Amino acid sequence: HHPLRFCLLPARLILFFYAHHTSSAKIQDLILLLLHRFPASQVKARSTKMQNVVQTNAGPLDEKDPKTTADAKSFWMPDGEKTIHDMYQEFSKNYEDYVQSDDVDMQANGAMVDLMHKYWPRQSSGDNNNNNSSNKAVSATLLDIGCGTGLIGKLFQEGVVREDFFATDEDRTNTIVRGIDLSSGMLSKVSPAIYKQALQHDVDVTPWPMFEDNCCDLSICNGVLIYLKNPDVLDEFVRTCRVGGKCLLMFRHDVLPAFVEKREAMEKAGKWRLLEKTEDMDNFPGLTAKGLDPSMFNVLVYEVLV
Repeated sequence: HHPLRFCLLPARLILFFYAHHTSSAKIQDLILLLLHRFPASQVKARSTKMQNVVQTNAGPLDEKDPKTTADAKSFWMPDGEKTIHDMYQEFSKNYEDYVQSDDVDMQANGAMVDLMHKYWPRQSSGDNNNNNSSNKAVSATLLDIGCGTGLIGKLFQEGVVREDFFATDEDRTNTIVRGIDLSSGMLSKVSPAIYKQALQHDVDVTPWPMFEDNCCDLSICNGVLIYLKNPDVLDEFVRTCRVGGKCLLMFRHDVLPAFVEKREAMEKAGKWRLLEKTEDMDNFPGLTAKGLDPSMFNVLVYEVLV
């Protein structure tokens, strides 16, 4: 009950009113930070126009992992009458700068790129382990499902050049990256030097007609499953990946339970097997530092068996 608390309340209300009516995301973030620094129990530090925060029900992530709980809040969900497509069309203007800024510091991209390096097909060493990281990488086809601006492909390419990743120049030039995304605005930013194909398609609509059966060695899906309503979309990752190929799927904790039954059914049916589940990570530590609840995620790595 600090005496300044009551003096600050009118100022808090003015800030909250302005946050509700401004369209500037940076100003909204600043106001949210100020409101967090001077907390008052009756002031709700969000507005219907602050689209990076949406309330959800907290609950267990997974019956097999009761110690981990879901987010109290979700990020980047469409608000009001906007669709996901509308939101990302607008977001495409500064997406890469924003998610890589200190204000956000998105972690999932780096985690995904590290796993791509780890599970990329490698030269055979004679020990039946083609994913030995000490072996040089060979040419492969990658599907980037929900590729957005192609940021992950760009980050991966930077690592390839820096680490002398491929066994030969031929392996590098013969590697193919193909992507799909809902937003034409995001796709307009994709580098044709990295992505051989980048097509507009709603990932939730299956089958994915542009991708043939067994057409890739590795598939990735980062920050997309939170928007999907159909768990059967997971079947498409198996259909499009060759036997022995890997599927790297980012699941945010607040949506992971919706896919548990489907994932486990596919394992029991012998369609794929889980190779790795990364540690719990906060996707937006920059936003968490401003007082927003962590947006926790894991990347699950599956090997395709059929």
